[in-house]
Amino acid sequence: EYDSAKGWLVGEPNKGLAAMFTMMNSARLNVGLEGVGVAEAALQVAIGYAHERKQGSAPGVQGSATIIHHPDVQRSLAAMAANVQASRAICYACGSAADIAEHHADASTRAAAKLREDLLTPIAKGWSTDRAIDTTNAGVQIHGGMGFMSETAAAQFYLDARILPIYEGTNGIQAIDLVGRKLSMNDGAAMRAMITDIRSTVRDARASNQPKFVAIADRLTIAVDALESATEWMTTTMQSSRETALAGATTYLRLAGDVVGGHLLTRSALGQQSDADREAERALALASFFAEDTLARAQGLAAGITSASSALREAGEVLWTV
Repeated sequence: EYDSAKGWLVGEPNKGLAAMFTMMNSARLNVGLEGVGVAEAALQVAIGYAHERKQGSAPGVQGSATIIHHPDVQRSLAAMAANVQASRAICYACGSAADIAEHHADASTRAAAKLREDLLTPIAKGWSTDRAIDTTNAGVQIHGGMGFMSETAAAQFYLDARILPIYEGTNGIQAIDLVGRKLSMNDGAAMRAMITDIRSTVRDARASNQPKFVAIADRLTIAVDALESATEWMTTTMQSSRETALAGATTYLRLAGDVVGGHLLTRSALGQQSDADREAERALALASFFAEDTLARAQGLAAGITSASSALREAGEVLWTV
């Protein structure tokens, strides 16, 4: 059928993959943003349903209570909201770095921004789409049996999110790219600069002398210490035992996204602390919840990167054969 079709070579022979990667960073960021959009829609629908659905009793509520009054539902919605906002912040930071890298007048500023863009791209794509799955899955759970009904859209949001870790390079590939290429760029300069920025956020939060910001600073300090330790282990192990390091790549991407997300949520809250409005209150609440819920797990993730990776390599195929 196509025997007589004519084809044109675009670019040089055997350089097609390199040409494709001129648009890959943008495509991966866009998939991350798609995750933000789907997760935001799932959050809004879940909040609406939680305000309508009555089930059981709750303190301070007469008669049957809407499920928004149940603590487990409240926690789920808070996690959904925090993950959406952290994902959005990471994607915006990546996009901002890309713009600066392309358009800033100063060459050194462009170079630093390019390093930041390259570091954040696999995190924006991988972490944000993984959190979109978490968020849409929670949305289905909040809907209960109705979550499987097309009229609520909850199940459709989950389906829409589930493909995203596969688009434009699976999230496993994003993790390999992060630890295999991005951590070693310029002798590790990209992640060192990020960790420096995170520690600056810790100092600013602590200097505010506000109890909530100080508590966030405590969590963020422990989390960035865990990330720095895991980064050192990852870069060293990539040289001595690449397979062992790569076995922990996905968990490392999760840890990096958690810590960067916490950092950006905190920066947002700090930037609004002089505003006495609902948005400023919400920004601090999201940063605080994310710190206590997500950043509190950072040390466990760091331990899993090192210990579980070694255990996997030692056990070998007995773990995945029947």
